[in-house]
Amino acid sequence: MRSSARCCGWPHAKLRPMANVVIKDRRGGNPRSAAALQNAILNSAVISCIATDERGVIRILSAGAERMLGYTEAEVAGKRTPADFYDPLQAVERARALSLEFATAVDPGFQALVFKASRGIEDQYELTWIRKDGSRLPAVVSVIALGDPKGEVIGYLMVTTDNTAQETFRLMVESVTDCGIVQLDAQGRVLSWNAGAQIIDGYGAQEIVGQHFSRFYSAQDVELGVPQRDLDAAAATGRHETEGWRSRKDGSMYRANIVLTSIHDQAGVLRGFARLTRDVARDTRIGEPQQSAIESPEPAGEPAPQPRPASGAARRSLLYVEDHPASLGMVEQLVARRTDMLLLRAANVRLGIELARTARPEVILLNIDLPGTGALQFMKLLRADPATQNTPLLALGADAAPGAIKNALEAGFFHYLTKPLEPERFTQALDDALEFAALERAEQDDRAFAWAHSH
Repeated sequence: MRSSARCCGWPHAKLRPMANVVIKDRRGGNPRSAAALQNAILNSAVISCIATDERGVIRILSAGAERMLGYTEAEVAGKRTPADFYDPLQAVERARALSLEFATAVDPGFQALVFKASRGIEDQYELTWIRKDGSRLPAVVSVIALGDPKGEVIGYLMVTTDNTAQETFRLMVESVTDCGIVQLDAQGRVLSWNAGAQIIDGYGAQEIVGQHFSRFYSAQDVELGVPQRDLDAAAATGRHETEGWRSRKDGSMYRANIVLTSIHDQAGVLRGFARLTRDVARDTRIGEPQQSAIESPEPAGEPAPQPRPASGAARRSLLYVEDHPASLGMVEQLVARRTDMLLLRAANVRLGIELARTARPEVILLNIDLPGTGALQFMKLLRADPATQNTPLLALGADAAPGAIKNALEAGFFHYLTKPLEPERFTQALDDALEFAALERAEQDDRAFAWAHSH
């Protein structure tokens, strides 16, 4: 049983946004009732509380938090910070977003977790905890700064709830590639974005979330007020279906079938809309027999069908070493939207090595969980060949534990992507790798030119 004196804070600590309430409780409350309540919170298997000092060092880990993370309080109290259990890639993304929002540098460690709370801003956000056994746990975290009677921050309280069910549903929606599934607020601003929407419309989530959905309409339709009329129709009838021309990020137009469904709360107040989009021409192509190659990686070494670049410029190539049809289809559809890219496929490591040496792709994406030759051996073979020794290699793996990511990066992988593959992270990693490859090849050309003119 945990001591009643050890609540989710310290004696004399108060939650700054509710200071007056806390003071009233202290003056007129029943100490026995307060102690019982504190014990109930700390020993509840449902309520997960993590209390830290002002530096982020964990001081209290409730029974619920122990159950959630797999650690005992004795293992972490005074030794670890919550940032040690936070998905490192998410930490970097959150720090980047906060840095842009507040125009100041934010460290991706514990500071990113409590940055808003430390400034008296109520903060709740989603994150992924990495449990002691290496498994991942989607969670929603509320963070509160704890202050002493003088208002000085002496620590932080993090209340965490399991978000597995909602996260599973979100990932299911985000991974759908056949159609765009987008959530809009009541004014038509984009709240969520999935892989299908990125494939169809060309925007990454960071580019479009927060923007008005009128971006998907032609300038003429915007001038005529078509976007607002569509929203009004969906709000009035509950569902509005239309077919017409829509605009992609690159300015090209496509024929779309769109269903707008209004979303209301229990009181009947309009909260937003769900937008389902299908590329009519693309759906027609997918229905044709020759598109069945998307479902099967064979023949393994042939490039997937790609649109020709409008400029006539040479296309860069990505070699994907993968034996799983679903993952292969996802990458194929993402790359198919880029007219500057050619996708090469290999269903096993042996074919991957052969293609890497003969085709010399700019970037290689490797499923590191493939049976047979290990990822490190694959990399060793590439690095031993002058033709591929500087080719950036992206790792795709199921193990999202910080140790696995660290080991892969230290082994020489350019970037580590986790399953299920998130389109936005994949696109960013691919762009970074292509930029690196271009610089490497430019340096090689410069060295070759200098050598030719010196002999």
